[in-house]
Amino acid sequence: MIRAFACLFSSLMVLMSVNSPALGQGLFGQKTDYASVYLHSGRMVEDGRRLTALRMELKPGWKTYWRNPGDAGIPPHFDWAGSTNLKAVSIEWPTPVVFDTYGSRTIGYEERMVLPLMLTPEDPAKPISIRLNFSYGLCSDICIPAQQDIAMEISPDAAEDGGYFLDRAAATAPLNAVEGGLIAHECKVEGAGEKRRFVAELSLQAPLISALVIVVEGPEGVWFGPVVTSVLNGKLIAEGPVETEAGLWIDRSLLSVTVLGPERAVSLDGCFAAG
Repeated sequence: MIRAFACLFSSLMVLMSVNSPALGQGLFGQKTDYASVYLHSGRMVEDGRRLTALRMELKPGWKTYWRNPGDAGIPPHFDWAGSTNLKAVSIEWPTPVVFDTYGSRTIGYEERMVLPLMLTPEDPAKPISIRLNFSYGLCSDICIPAQQDIAMEISPDAAEDGGYFLDRAAATAPLNAVEGGLIAHECKVEGAGEKRRFVAELSLQAPLISALVIVVEGPEGVWFGPVVTSVLNGKLIAEGPVETEAGLWIDRSLLSVTVLGPERAVSLDGCFAAG
């Protein structure tokens, strides 16, 4: 079942809460045996928001996961409970790498992961107090769950920190449909009940020789299974199973389709039928 991984993830979270040592508050970065995680205070942007950076440095041979880990893996989880003067957080995901491991396709990062975090304060004139519990997965020959607690106070006039990493992450940010050369697309959901399938046809300016990896994500209550891609008459064809909560209607305007190329990803927000 498509939702089977969600159960596995929940079990791993319980395992971490039981077996992980308590991590002290007040540290800007904390180390494990395989990865070091740091939070940079970043820079102030328009409207009093703050663009910060969560950076993970991985030991050689280890990787961590994208927001959708692929066939297996643990997606990152962010718990901001305890933070103050923090109204909203949005995460920007740089283009990940697709790994083929023992016949399974996983999606993530190796060597270094930098996630730009846009923080919106309740009051831009006051400091933002960060209390973040960050849960994630690490994988090499074995795969393990991990978690770290990070605390930081960011004043409105804090000096820029981590700008280099933010700029590097921006250079690999997914392109939108126009920037990525997506000239036409058609998406539909066929069938009913548990036999529904997602089908998409995408046309790109650059001719395709081989199929690219596509990840489809939906709103809460909608799960997409592995998407199989092929090339037909120069177009990228994608098909995969869909599962929803009972009776839930799929709003295609809320779908996110990400095409993972060798250098950059192309992100499509909303995908509709032709005409």
